[in-house]
Amino acid sequence: MTKKCEVHSVEPGFAIPGGEILVKYEMSGISPAEIECVIDGLAAPITAASNTRLFARVPEDVQNEDAELTIVAGSEESEPVSFKVGTKLCDNMHIVSNPAVDPDDGSIILTRSGTRGQEIPNTLFRYRDGEVQEIAASVMNPTAVAFDSTGRLFVSNRADGEVVQ
Repeated sequence: MTKKCEVHSVEPGFAIPGGEILVKYEMSGISPAEIECVIDGLAAPITAASNTRLFARVPEDVQNEDAELTIVAGSEESEPVSFKVGTKLCDNMHIVSNPAVDPDDGSIILTRSGTRGQEIPNTLFRYRDGEVQEIAASVMNPTAVAFDSTGRLFVSNRADGEVVQ
């Protein structure tokens, strides 16, 4: 029997290092136990696999925004399939909801929420040009941030159930 593997899709189409992706594929003559998932030449640990799909973790060392994934089984290799891999901009945040983009300067507003009721010294941050800066504001447990049509920033506070400006 001829061994053949064809990758149909990678979901989501945008992933991050350390994140999990779903790969849908078709194969014949290959057991799921025989396959490897490779992203940009790096082994991507498979967390679950069947004859039609697998879940794999994107390696932390993937550097390319346009990554290529292949399925390998012995000497057989699928054609590469491209997907996007994001770049870590900052860490040590505790983002409960999506960040917001400041309409005035394009910077990204981020939160460090902590656990409910936990007071931490700095909770709002601005990411711009590769740097993270604290925003002078005292909001316990900021959950979501948004700008209105005039550019005013609003922050929800899950500790008190309020929205502040």
